[in-house]
Amino acid sequence: LNLDAGETKIVELTVTNRLGSDKTFVISEEDLTGSENPEQPVILLGDDRGPYSLKDYIRPSETSFNIPNGYRAKIPVTVSIPTGAEPGGLYGSLVVGMTAAGTKAESAGGTATTNALVSRIGTLFFVRVKGQARESGRLEGFALSGESTYVLDPADLAFSLVYRNDGNVSLNPYGVITVTNIIGSTVGVIQVEPWYALPRSLRYRQVKWRPAFMFGFYRATASINPGYGGDRDKLAVSFWVLPWRVIIVTLAGLLVIIALVKRFILKRSKNWKFKNQNEK
Repeated sequence: LNLDAGETKIVELTVTNRLGSDKTFVISEEDLTGSENPEQPVILLGDDRGPYSLKDYIRPSETSFNIPNGYRAKIPVTVSIPTGAEPGGLYGSLVVGMTAAGTKAESAGGTATTNALVSRIGTLFFVRVKGQARESGRLEGFALSGESTYVLDPADLAFSLVYRNDGNVSLNPYGVITVTNIIGSTVGVIQVEPWYALPRSLRYRQVKWRPAFMFGFYRATASINPGYGGDRDKLAVSFWVLPWRVIIVTLAGLLVIIALVKRFILKRSKNWKFKNQNEK
């Protein structure tokens, strides 16, 4: 959502029950944040307050409700930005939890029957307060997945990108990966679709590619647009593709050829010796 300071907007959250029986659901507000772990892009903070807190400004119309199996509930959610809010990003989540009636849990007096929370799923809210925000990000890492410099099977070819956002709003970097061969000719252009990076965090992205055939030395260059009109970042990685199936077939073929040539030479040598003996 893109909102002005002092603006209120109502959106709709849909919860569908396809679990096979009637269920009771509860909704709670939580802040979220990014992390320095590129493989964990989002951390829900529970009762803690995040650096870009939204939990005080987001309210569902219902916090507990029943849904029969096969039905859905549409829950209005009000997002209200206070007057005077600074430009930038606010981030939170509405966490929908499912309760199981009659679950047994340990209490001080022994075993008691409670309504235990058995599963949760979060809907992320990215709110940008309009105005001059600090947009700043860069492509920090680019490599073959697995940090290797060679690939034994082109079907396993994948690239890893790590993007750092050190601004105060989320970014949506995107771009292309261009692959060239040993003589510099382009053999593939891979589109990198937009993905999000939260403020003050790293965001990991894996891009898979399935070329028809590759063998030998290649160079891949990632050209990534930060998503806010800044200059593209470029990083490159060189690698070898050594498909083991092709290598085995090629070696087997060479061994067969060597064996045939050797047999031919031995046969010609025997014939030559036999001919010389006859002439003598």
